[in-house]
Amino acid sequence: MKPNEVKFEGPAKLEFSYGQFLVFDDAERQPGCDWQTAHVAQGFARRASAVGFTTLLEFGIATLRVYVGNYIRDDLHERVIAVPFQVKSGGVRIEGPDEHPVARRVPLASGHYRVYAAQGILVEDEENMIMEQAIE
Repeated sequence: MKPNEVKFEGPAKLEFSYGQFLVFDDAERQPGCDWQTAHVAQGFARRASAVGFTTLLEFGIATLRVYVGNYIRDDLHERVIAVPFQVKSGGVRIEGPDEHPVARRVPLASGHYRVYAAQGILVEDEENMIMEQAIE
């Protein structure tokens, strides 16, 4: 466990699907975003307290790690996307579209943050990924 890694509530394996996963404030009841062609090209669609990130694979299982603090570059990361994010409720959820709702929650004080989604494929011939979220 890295020094700034956060123990979160819920499963560490994320089931992503439809080429995406979601990060959203605990208070959001409709966490999905309206995807347009430009959003797919940039790798995300967002609102103030919800963001959908595209994934490197269409469907699969990801090992999820969450850190609070500055993003630290890792050679395993093939894609890193950073977006502004507002936490209103004191907690953030991270889910795949088919998991909703799942009991995976990161306690986080209300405020404005930057969320980094860092992704890499662990095994080339399987639908397994590592996804790391850095929140600063």
